[in-house]
Amino acid sequence: MARNNPSNQQRVTAETRRYQMLELYKAGATERQIAETLSVDRSLVHRGIKRVLSDLAEKYSGMADQIRGLQMERYTSLL
Repeated sequence: MARNNPSNQQRVTAETRRYQMLELYKAGATERQIAETLSVDRSLVHRGIKRVLSDLAEKYSGMADQIRGLQMERYTSLL
């Protein structure tokens, strides 16, 4: 299989591993510990965590904007 054209299964496996990295990181593991646990390079862990956080930020940015707007309305009412 060509490296530049991963199969759907490979993409799903990589995505699952990135979320696993994030869960371990949230639990307090260092990037080095995560790399050792998953038997991958530390730089892959760093890139994986960075990517999944970016994906989540993009996915929820609209909701975050709405919540900030609501909070600003509440603060304005209180003042």
